[in-house]
Amino acid sequence: MRLFSSTMVPRLCTVKTGDYANSYIPSKKSTGFYNLFEYLAPGDLIAKIEIQLKRDERVLRFLTVKLDKHAIAYNEKKRRNKAAEAVAEKEA
Repeated sequence: MRLFSSTMVPRLCTVKTGDYANSYIPSKKSTGFYNLFEYLAPGDLIAKIEIQLKRDERVLRFLTVKLDKHAIAYNEKKRRNKAAEAVAEKEA
């Protein structure tokens, strides 16, 4: 997404979490997908990112969440395990 490269925000992780089917049809689109963007940014930059997401016609909804230290540790552990599994698959 151009938004993250233009604001120079270090993006930690992008996860495509899955597809969904809408129970209502916004803009004649019956399906879509979820993405999770995890990034580090100061508070004033978050507001600018949210404005850009609101302006993007491809984004129907978004949710901004601040992670606590336990959630950050969990996500880091999850990424390390996923990287280790990828290395193990290449070696096998």
